Amino acid sequence: MTIAFKFLNKKFVESFLERGVVKIGTAKEFRIPDGFDAARSDECELITEWRPGEAPEEAARTIEVTREHPFISDIGGKIHPEQTLRMKFEKRAVVKVHTDAFLYCVSSEVTEHLRTKMLADFGADACVEIADFEIFAALLSGHRRLAGLCWAAGYVKYQDDDPLVYSGSDVFKKRTKYTWQREMRIVWTGDGIPDVGEVIEVPSLTSFGLLKQKY
Repeated sequence: MTIAFKFLNKKFVESFLERGVVKIGTAKEFRIPDGFDAARSDECELITEWRPGEAPEEAARTIEVTREHPFISDIGGKIHPEQTLRMKFEKRAVVKVHTDAFLYCVSSEVTEHLRTKMLADFGADACVEIADFEIFAALLSGHRRLAGLCWAAGYVKYQDDDPLVYSGSDVFKKRTKYTWQREMRIVWTGDGIPDVGEVIEVPSLTSFGLLKQKY
């Protein structure tokens, strides 16, 4: 059982606690700049960036890969097991692999710093405690809008990758500048992910004493 905390505006607390009304976001809308140093203005949200064109030597900008290379896996490429693909990149070439997904983000703790930042960056002046994040994620994923999509829930890991090496897509990875968020998330991937999020109502979230207002 993992406890999580959802920071939100007070005007949404009642509908969340009494009716299970939830706003599900998308990776694409979280990338839109809004002037705040927070998740929704992260231009790299669910984007794996590779900068092979920044290699100083021309020879280093020619890369041989097999079917096991994470770039081939991420783009759904087809290479015969016994073949090697040679890719030659122009100088300053940048490759960006996008993942389309629904996202629901919470925090793993409540601190004074986190509370202050959430208020300043998101206007979140309230917090709801989720008693069991795993059950919450399962109930949410059973909603008809999300049913049929692949989903996973867990802690975000924060790291800055070497831009010259393609590390592979990871929906639970963010840059270290966002470590302060102490984020956990639910990610839904599949066909038909829209550009913007949606508001859904999941009455089962109000059962089992799953939700209570922290402040």
